[in-house]
Amino acid sequence: MPVAARPFLIFFSLAATIFLCKLPTLDAPYYWDEINWSEGAYWLSEVGLFRAIPGLHPPDTFLGRPPALHVTLASLFKVFGPSITTAHLLILVFAILGVCSTYVLGRYVYDAKTGVFSSLCLFLSPLYFVQSNMFLADLPVASLGVLCIYFALREKYFFYLVGASYLVFLKETSVFLIASLLIFFCLQAPRETIQTLTRLLKYSVPLFEISLFLVWQKLITGHFSATYDHHALFNFAPRFVFHQSVMITKWLFFYQERYILSALIILNFVFNRESRKRKESLLFLLILLLSSFSFAILYPYFLPRYLLPALPYLYLMGVWSLMALVKPPIWKISAAVALLFFMLWSLINQPFTGNAEVNLRYLDVVKLHKETYQFVRSEFPNSRILTAWPHTLQLQLPRLGYVEQGLSAAPLSYTQEMSDKERHFREAELILVSPVPGTPAMNELRTYALNNNWRLLRRLEKDPVVAELYRRPWPP
Repeated sequence: MPVAARPFLIFFSLAATIFLCKLPTLDAPYYWDEINWSEGAYWLSEVGLFRAIPGLHPPDTFLGRPPALHVTLASLFKVFGPSITTAHLLILVFAILGVCSTYVLGRYVYDAKTGVFSSLCLFLSPLYFVQSNMFLADLPVASLGVLCIYFALREKYFFYLVGASYLVFLKETSVFLIASLLIFFCLQAPRETIQTLTRLLKYSVPLFEISLFLVWQKLITGHFSATYDHHALFNFAPRFVFHQSVMITKWLFFYQERYILSALIILNFVFNRESRKRKESLLFLLILLLSSFSFAILYPYFLPRYLLPALPYLYLMGVWSLMALVKPPIWKISAAVALLFFMLWSLINQPFTGNAEVNLRYLDVVKLHKETYQFVRSEFPNSRILTAWPHTLQLQLPRLGYVEQGLSAAPLSYTQEMSDKERHFREAELILVSPVPGTPAMNELRTYALNNNWRLLRRLEKDPVVAELYRRPWPP
């Protein structure tokens, strides 16, 4: 086979592998935050794409985010019709792009073997694998970010500018990737020159673009982003920063068996002096630190998926470190294959964590919710159900993939006034709760049902996931 044809064969093989692995879940219902993210795209496809312009939509339509991902999906809905499969296929394309871009970047910076194995390990990492067809912005940011870094290192400015301009409008936190690149350029420049400053200005254009958008949004709507209407953008309280930093460190360097990669990187830097001199290591470390630990002071909370934009570089450095530490050429491939199988084992055997959007256990939640709703539809189709998010929307909206026809569901929120809660309890005939994964409102609902002798009609469980349906005592 001609040498020039090999990368294209690898691209095709990677794309086909990813597509086949994710094909069974393309029509899986929207899960948790996917529900909120998808709503903006459905609305936009109904009212017109031009309504994405600031001032022409309610402030929280796109969750306070730049609208690029919603506009992209809404455009696809216009062409192919609205469906869960279309939304998940869009993210799957980004997932394929991310894996292939990781291969390309690894091949350019290190070698082809490192590129192949790091891209496969990235895909098999539970967080990346599960997010590969969830309609959320973090994986698209990670995927396009790798490609933009590659274009920047290759001095392909036009492709970088197009990709990075789209990147910053996917999610505003993508600016940390570009900031890392600019810092790297500054540190690599021997001294300040007109040429260096010109380069920095060129590659910072996407930052000016998103800044102009946010300022325009502020002038039109009165706020930079609806995300920050109810929460401070920054929190410098020492206890908060320490807690966030600990969580980020665990999820980035230790959880989901990433401690192996971290150990390999440390050992390689300690024992291979040449490894410490490679300039790309500085760039990758900057991305790991800036795009991850910025969340130590940013936002009121931290979610593991926020680390997706940093993961490709950790896997690139980890696999390259493995290749550098294993000296005999015949053992390099064997060690990389062993790491790959270990990642596959980790993917399959991950425990339930949080709301399970970080591993395959989320499918257990989806299955139990659907079975519970089918029981309600067959036995109590006209009953008024009191529940909490996400059950409320999943019961009401067939387009989310859980029910064929909407059911009557009233929401209970821990922020509601007591009078509203009491009214909901009086009017409800059924109470639906899922203690795991739980929320304050779910816990309050379950406590009320147990304390007031509501009868448990049905309990579905796949340890530790639970769905419970209670009925008002009869006679009241």
